Amino acid sequence: MAPPDAGRTIPGRLAAAIEAIDPGDTYNPAVPEALVASGLHRMCLPLETGRLGGGMVERVDVRAALGAVSGSAPPEFAMHTHVVGALVESDAWPADLRAWVEGLVMAEGALLNSAATEDGSGSPARGGLPSTVRSRLKTASG
Repeated sequence: MAPPDAGRTIPGRLAAAIEAIDPGDTYNPAVPEALVASGLHRMCLPLETGRLGGGMVERVDVRAALGAVSGSAPPEFAMHTHVVGALVESDAWPADLRAWVEGLVMAEGALLNSAATEDGSGSPARGGLPSTVRSRLKTASG
């Protein structure tokens, strides 16, 4: 069921649109398309450059509205805002690269994600194997 503010706020309208798509908890390309159509993919981009300038509280509000109607939409939104938020808040990105990526988000509706692994996590990326070993625990009863 869509949140009670559906139709009155951008997150509410987006949640209502996603509920109409009815993706359940599976990926449906119409969900990210609805996210971009709502404009909320620009949430983390700075206000001073004409973007939405949303912070953590606003992102949580959007994810809560999305989570009320879909299991797949909140993680999609969270992944994008994590990457874009890091881009905006970090001085590690060169200014020209940051501007280029922001331009892709603004002009082309780019949704960003990042895949990473940690040593010992067991991810098959780059041949990783788990560093933990499972073994049977001996108990008094055998």
